[in-house]
Amino acid sequence: MSLSAGKTRLTAHTNAEGLAKFSKLQPQKYYLTSILKEYAFDDAMTSVDVAHGEHAHTTLQATRMAFSAYGIVRTLTGRIVTDGKVIALSSAEGGSRQQSEEASLEHNGQFRLMGLLPGNTYTLSLSSPSYERILPAEISITIPEFSKEDAINPNL
Repeated sequence: MSLSAGKTRLTAHTNAEGLAKFSKLQPQKYYLTSILKEYAFDDAMTSVDVAHGEHAHTTLQATRMAFSAYGIVRTLTGRIVTDGKVIALSSAEGGSRQQSEEASLEHNGQFRLMGLLPGNTYTLSLSSPSYERILPAEISITIPEFSKEDAINPNL
């Protein structure tokens, strides 16, 4: 979430319940913007009036439009790969535009590819300066048309 007013710019992450909190605000009108790649919000920006000594609350409604793929990259011997990125490339069928997403590997070899659209099949591959070749060289995952969940464990 991003909150702004005049020269003030604040950001906050939502917790597990989807709540974000901004503290010690001066009384004035603020503009709240949601920043979530996989969601479409009913209102991209909403105003919030904060009065002196008062708490202000607002609710934003969103629809999930895309999903993530979580996984880990290991060598054939089981060693974790920590440098590089995982690339997802959708197949362009029926005249649709090909989509590309990428995610950097974390220190534990994990990755999260965001923004994968339902109804698409993606080819996942690794780009790493330390590894010229991996097996399998790529894997395919499909985000079902009416998916409600992320793809877990598409491991390379």
